Amino acid sequence: SPDGDWLVFVEDGDLRKQPVTGGASVALAEEIMSVNNRPALAWLEDGTIVYEDASFSLQRISEDGGEPRQLATEADVGRPLKAVGLPGGGAVLVVGCSLEDGAPSACPPGRPVLSLVDLETDTVHQLLDDVAGAWPGPDGHIVYTDVTGAVFAARLDRGAGELGPPVPLLDGVVATVNASQMQVSRDGTLLYLRGESAETTGFWRLVWVNRSGVREPVDPESSGHDIHDVALSPDGRRFVARIVRSPDADRLWVKQLPDGPLTPLTDGVIGAIRPTWSPDGAYVYYRGIEGESNDARRIPADGSRTEAEVVATRDKGVYEVLSLNADDQLLVREGISLATERAADIVRVELGSEVTSTPVVVTPANEFALSDVSGQNEVFVQALEGGGRTQVSTGGGGEPVWARTGDEIFYRDAEGWMVSASIGTDPTFFVENRARLFNTAGLRSVAGYRGYDATADAQRFLMIEFIGAGTGEDLDLILVRNWFEEVKERIGG
Repeated sequence: SPDGDWLVFVEDGDLRKQPVTGGASVALAEEIMSVNNRPALAWLEDGTIVYEDASFSLQRISEDGGEPRQLATEADVGRPLKAVGLPGGGAVLVVGCSLEDGAPSACPPGRPVLSLVDLETDTVHQLLDDVAGAWPGPDGHIVYTDVTGAVFAARLDRGAGELGPPVPLLDGVVATVNASQMQVSRDGTLLYLRGESAETTGFWRLVWVNRSGVREPVDPESSGHDIHDVALSPDGRRFVARIVRSPDADRLWVKQLPDGPLTPLTDGVIGAIRPTWSPDGAYVYYRGIEGESNDARRIPADGSRTEAEVVATRDKGVYEVLSLNADDQLLVREGISLATERAADIVRVELGSEVTSTPVVVTPANEFALSDVSGQNEVFVQALEGGGRTQVSTGGGGEPVWARTGDEIFYRDAEGWMVSASIGTDPTFFVENRARLFNTAGLRSVAGYRGYDATADAQRFLMIEFIGAGTGEDLDLILVRNWFEEVKERIGG
């Protein structure tokens, strides 16, 4: 909040505020967006809060709650990445992501655009492309970083909705098309990470983790990239990973273990996420993202064909492969908005000349790689042919992986521990005991999916470790007090 006494945040899809000194949080708006999104938020000096909702529109609500009012749509500003209010509360700077032709998308392959949302005139002005972050500066100027990490100041003409000529301030800020590692406070204090662009140094690497939590890098080639989803092949000799490299869309890459090359599997034009191997290792199934289309696709795992085959699609929502049966004809899918406007459900899809689906778990709650039917995310087991469900996790859990040995289910608990749940099936499914293996701090978590996979013998895990944007020798965290005084000198103030 402008007075520094409150925090505003999104928890389980709800907009809430809480005193920084502690105490209970207060709900301002419910079910504003998916629990997987990281929303743009700004608390303005006029006592209102600007937030991004589930349709990627900007809404404005009183800090005391009430009915929100729409300020801008995705078509106006792109999909919001961040927002910050100008002094006085009469306008908001928004960095959003849009394709060059104006169609909204994610970054990459879209490009970030800085817009001004004028709350007094109800107008939106696009100011500048390729901006990673922007903040109000001194004397009617704004300061901003571009996607290369260079920082500039420019005078803002609110009436005309235009920026004046840019004045260079500094460079070397770690930045990508999604964000810059820089913050500017209202009093002109600057904090930023100085180093190479994250596009070249990366943030993550793949590691083997044993059941005691000891980590070992897979190899240097798998380091230095923005890695998200990962899955081991059925024979354990390869893995497929989703890696983000600008200007490509999310792209799938395959690597032969232990030290084979990392080679692209998808073309990078259409987004590819959530990979799953076919039981024979011949294909990789994944969710393809093309504009408003989210469908299930498959592609040969040997790279013999670069064009993927669409195996299941729907007019509205998302199809996402969860698993396949042994004859490669049964798909268990994630269906978004199948039963309700908000819920995710699990359906079975028979592949053939005409794609049809059969509900497996369809309730008002969200079910995908977990379920929130109990009021919090938990892991459950239920037979494909129906019947009762058994809760595997307790006190919160997600990212389940069923051990290929069949006698364990792994998951992360609410405190970030990897848990092994030993199971039995005679006469029916039951959980024998739960044991914490190791803490996963610093290892990537992927909500609604999983950020790891287990080897066939269940003795090691392939995981994604945060390593920073480089080494300590080529990165510095810089704090500049009274930075606006330097900015004034540069702009001639």
